Amino acid sequence: MDVKQLMRHMHELAPDIKRLSEIQTVYDNLTLLGQLLGAGTDITKMRNDFNALADVLLEQLASEHMKKVSSKLLSDAQIAINVLIRNLYERSADIGFIAKDELIKELLLCHEQDQGVTRNISWQIKMYGYLSEYVTKYTVYDDVIILSSQGEIIHRLKENIPTKRSQDRLIGESLTTEQRFVETFRTTDLDPLNPYPLIFSFRVMSDEGQTLGVVCLSFRFLDECEKIFNSLLSPSDWTVLTIMDASGQVISSSDQHQIPLGARLTRPAKHAVEVIRFRGREYLSTASAATPYEGYVGPGWYGQALVPLEHAFDGEAISDEAGDRATLCTVAAISNVIHPTLRETPLRAEWIQQELNRAVWNGNIWLFSEEGKSSTQFARVLLREIGRTGSRTRSVFSESTDNLFITVIRSILLACTIRSALAIEILDRNLYERSNDCRWWALNPALRDAVLPNATADTLHKAATVLVEMNQLYTVYSNVVLFDQTGRVIAVSSPVAQGLTGHFLAEEWSKSVMNLPDTQSYYQSNFTENALYGGQKTYMFCAALRDTQSSKPIGGIALVFDAKVQLHKMLLETLPRDELGVAVEGAIAAYVDFEGRVLASANELLPLGERLTFLRDFLLREESVHQSAVIEFQGRFYALGICASSGYREYTQSEELRSKRYAVMLYPISDPLEQSKPMAAQLDVARDFGFSNVSLSSKKNMHTADIATFYIGSSWFGLNPRFIVSAIDVAELTPIPGCEGHIAGCLMFQQAAITVVDISGIVNSPLVENDRRKPRSGMTFKNQVLILQSSPTATPFGLLIDGLGEIAEIDKSRVEAVPAMMADGHSLIDSLIKPAENQHERRILVVLSVERMLSRFGLMSG
Repeated sequence: MDVKQLMRHMHELAPDIKRLSEIQTVYDNLTLLGQLLGAGTDITKMRNDFNALADVLLEQLASEHMKKVSSKLLSDAQIAINVLIRNLYERSADIGFIAKDELIKELLLCHEQDQGVTRNISWQIKMYGYLSEYVTKYTVYDDVIILSSQGEIIHRLKENIPTKRSQDRLIGESLTTEQRFVETFRTTDLDPLNPYPLIFSFRVMSDEGQTLGVVCLSFRFLDECEKIFNSLLSPSDWTVLTIMDASGQVISSSDQHQIPLGARLTRPAKHAVEVIRFRGREYLSTASAATPYEGYVGPGWYGQALVPLEHAFDGEAISDEAGDRATLCTVAAISNVIHPTLRETPLRAEWIQQELNRAVWNGNIWLFSEEGKSSTQFARVLLREIGRTGSRTRSVFSESTDNLFITVIRSILLACTIRSALAIEILDRNLYERSNDCRWWALNPALRDAVLPNATADTLHKAATVLVEMNQLYTVYSNVVLFDQTGRVIAVSSPVAQGLTGHFLAEEWSKSVMNLPDTQSYYQSNFTENALYGGQKTYMFCAALRDTQSSKPIGGIALVFDAKVQLHKMLLETLPRDELGVAVEGAIAAYVDFEGRVLASANELLPLGERLTFLRDFLLREESVHQSAVIEFQGRFYALGICASSGYREYTQSEELRSKRYAVMLYPISDPLEQSKPMAAQLDVARDFGFSNVSLSSKKNMHTADIATFYIGSSWFGLNPRFIVSAIDVAELTPIPGCEGHIAGCLMFQQAAITVVDISGIVNSPLVENDRRKPRSGMTFKNQVLILQSSPTATPFGLLIDGLGEIAEIDKSRVEAVPAMMADGHSLIDSLIKPAENQHERRILVVLSVERMLSRFGLMSG
């Protein structure tokens, strides 16, 4: 996609475009005036360089804004479908378990023997209460339907449904399928008023293997999608999220006014963000297929995210903790997520300014030679404007690149915030399912009978079989433990934990379970070491089994969550990813408690139990659910996203701080700090050569002298302007093999080859990298060559310098002769200029002699 076509929608770029356009007009005008004046003030090349750099900068700004929007759309689409698929996977386990339910089997057996019995009011009340308990716990369902093998509806929870006998083919499919369940999403006579029913069904078999009928779980599909969409989209977000079926039809939408159910949308290519049209409106859109979860691929649906093109680049708010502009720019200066092209932008802008500075410098030299002519006043005005334009160029590019860098960092912060929210939601959803499982399983008649004092061997064996079947369906548990009122273990599901049977549980929680008040109550442990989990930390969910008459607890069931495996999987799934869906190298995902201790981590960079002290201030902000910031951790900068648990459906957090959980996402945005070199250092701003370029006075007097200054290494030198022809770029300098060390090479100037000398070693100035002739990376300046001529008829030669200083008018009283010890025949020094009384930096300016250079190096003076 050509991002240039989208720039008109990128409102945040408007100030940058305006500033660059204004300065571009100034360049056009100054170029024309400079060509008319001559005097070395032709800035055509600088104008072309500016235009090229402005184009690159705007394109990169647009690309980063596009990348930011694309990343969010891709993330939203992927998360929406993946969270839904995770939820549906849990349903596939539910249907497998409820199809083995003893009471449902009993109902269907009675119906086969006498259909009138099951229509008895006592059976209806009994089943209604029993199944109501189920949907009260598993609130993702709105109906449970029990059918005979012929399709007769024997019992259901939903009322006022006219269908008494179903003709739907799902009945035959459920009776004969070799899969673990049948998943149906289409109109059905089982729920004729629901245009989008999602039903999980499977056959019910007797203990002898006889087919008895079919049980169906009706999933609250649109309700679940709404909750997923709400968790991903803020009220101010213009994004529309949809779930599409395999044919491309919208089956769920976060905004039915824009994208109604039943609509058909163009599906972009994988990992692509494209412009699509729908009902006369343009959208940026992307689609994502589901990532299989535990082998479950789902019904072939995909998530699609769309945002109206006119609002696509409105931007997302980032919390104040993310850092102010100055902080983010400082971090961006060493960030490894800034594209090399972008990192070069300030350097290239610096070079343009230096070119302009040289134009001004040469113009001032020209003014010296044209003293008294009428054109000099106009020249001074032009030179001032060129100088101002150079400073403004640097300022504009600096501000625009800062905007770009901040956009990049903020984009990553937003991604971390989204990913941390996803991670905590997946955890909350998972623990919600665990709270349901323990309460529902506690109602199982086979388990209840096994904890009675007079339980037979067959009863105990049957209970143990049920536990094993449970664990095979619900693989998130390492063990399921059944115990009686005294805490004695009756049966376990794990083959490796069979030795627990008959032992007594000494833990306090086994007694707490016996005090749970009703069937909706459950016990959840803190994330602590658990003997049933090999001494490792985990959550455990428990519920009480109750006497059928008195409802008093007579035993308990404990579900041991396989935390090490499951939490690791969740975090791996939610790690920040690139445009191709690959996890970002060095990214960290973790769950932490309210004190910042690591409960689980996606990698070994955060050991379990370690306390993350940098989280302290964030965890104290109870009023803030989502937070982001740039932090320093383990010797590098990271973008941090943190989200607090807020529960899911009926599963909510205890108000006690001890149960508070957070998801933390860390995205590396710099190399190790000891290896990182900030852009400021790379640009070598410490070598501030101060291009003030003070123009020569228009009125001369006998008490002042004009000096053109420059730098070699870090030393400050000067020359009489009448010996300077021009300052030019060093790019055309050609080294000459076999020459003496002071010869830098030669270059063409005004159709003649001239010698360029390098006096850095002679004047004993500090060298950069100790090698004058090798290109020096990471410097704010490019070498210059001063073309010098001792007289109008003399042969010119070049002097290699490192930077231009100012051309200033000084008081002759500050000039001192060279001390005797420095005045030998080899010295290049003509005189010394003392610092002025009000000069901040007390440096001596060394004035060089062109004649002495000619003599020292044996150059012809002509």
